Amino acid sequence: MHLDVRRLTLLILVAAVATTGIAASTPQPKPTSNKERNMVVEYIRYEVPAERAQAFLDAYREAGEHLKASPHCLRYEVSRGVEEPSNFIVRIEWDSVEGHMKGFRGSAQFQKFFALVKPFFSDIKEMKHYNVESAGSRP
Repeated sequence: MHLDVRRLTLLILVAAVATTGIAASTPQPKPTSNKERNMVVEYIRYEVPAERAQAFLDAYREAGEHLKASPHCLRYEVSRGVEEPSNFIVRIEWDSVEGHMKGFRGSAQFQKFFALVKPFFSDIKEMKHYNVESAGSRP
């Protein structure tokens, strides 16, 4: 999977903020809608052995269609570690925790999504929701 320089820079910045809090004084962008105000980010950290990595990517490629079909999923991405290619981060932006936990998980899309990614659940190292406290982008 190819990572462009912009995405790699963003991942490094996110890691720096998470470990040092360096961007705590960065002004927060103003939410433009209720969805953005309530939005949460779910991070799922996987460690997938090399012999299963392609199957993992294929499963999420197909499962992503079910995420896109959900009105509760705003966007998602699957990233692979550069230094440690067995590490993957799935980042999903949800309209709210409730939208994820009740809306999506109670839907037909979830049943199809879960069937595809279930074989990799034993590879999960962390799965948590986070509120975005600070964000920025270049104009």
